[in-house]
Amino acid sequence: MAVLLRLRTWQGVVRTTLDDQTVAETPLSALPDLQTFQHDDDTNTPGLALFRALGGQALLERLDADPDGLLLLDADEAADALPWEFAALPDRKAPLCLDYGFLRLVDRPAPPPPPGEVLHLVALAADPLVDAQGNPRREGRLDFDRELGEVREYVGFYLQ
Repeated sequence: MAVLLRLRTWQGVVRTTLDDQTVAETPLSALPDLQTFQHDDDTNTPGLALFRALGGQALLERLDADPDGLLLLDADEAADALPWEFAALPDRKAPLCLDYGFLRLVDRPAPPPPPGEVLHLVALAADPLVDAQGNPRREGRLDFDRELGEVREYVGFYLQ
């Protein structure tokens, strides 16, 4: 199971819905871009703005109740351009994606493999917690080895 969050923009406002209920409406102009996190020492303040725009406490309650603690983000083109992975938890001042699973959904059909061929899965491990030069911004880092192991296990189970 997972928590599906939809982000849609209209007239310069991002509307966030959870279970078809609006949990936040935020002007696009009030949300930070990626450069904010790469060049500012204070990443908590803009991270909290992203957290509130994702639904804040309502989102946390759903993620805590979800057995997988997994957030699926379905964003339109304008909302998808924002660095949601930097959304900060208010109590820990750390990114949400360190405590919960976080996946962006893409709306592009993938063609099936040709007959007799094997399906290949490509995973891009991208740690959002670095600056423009690739240096760590915080102590917490993503655990790529564990996460990719879980993906392999999950995919392997369904391919048997």
